[in-house]
Amino acid sequence: TGETSYFPRTTDIRTIYCNFKCRICNEHNSSSIKIARGKKVVAINPSDKIEISDERLKRLKYINFCGGEPFMSPYNWELLERISRLSDSERESIFLNFDTNLSFPGNTFAKAMSILTRFPRVRFQSSLDGTGKIGEYIRVGLEYEKFIEHLSRIKEASIEAIRKYGSGCAGSRFLNGNLSIHEELEEK
Repeated sequence: TGETSYFPRTTDIRTIYCNFKCRICNEHNSSSIKIARGKKVVAINPSDKIEISDERLKRLKYINFCGGEPFMSPYNWELLERISRLSDSERESIFLNFDTNLSFPGNTFAKAMSILTRFPRVRFQSSLDGTGKIGEYIRVGLEYEKFIEHLSRIKEASIEAIRKYGSGCAGSRFLNGNLSIHEELEEK
């Protein structure tokens, strides 16, 4: 029948929503460039067509939000809200990765941090083609000072997460300390 009950443990959620018009980018990767060229943005977020059931969502272990600026996508916000409502142990088993320009359009930084601090494993990846005015020239729309401010606040949140969850490459309680998943499993 061409169907399977298998569902991957990892997924990429891609979008072309982007608030920048980088000189190194194109309309296939940036909605802002497409709109600036007078073209209609159709199916701006291909991920809108992906339906992930709650049961499948619980089985995901790695979610990569990428393409454009992921914090502009309504679908991504909806998905983050759904994931944040999972139990502590289910959230602790998910690794969230964001390829982002760190602009947090529409002052969404506080909203993002209020959701993402519920997860022990979150990574932000961002590239920068130059500092100060050079970066702003290449990445049209970049506000360099805002980028540095968000980067500093993410570093602070990272330190808080390490204090709360610990760090390391092993899942051992002895090495990493007690996580809420340990306590939840002991209660069962």
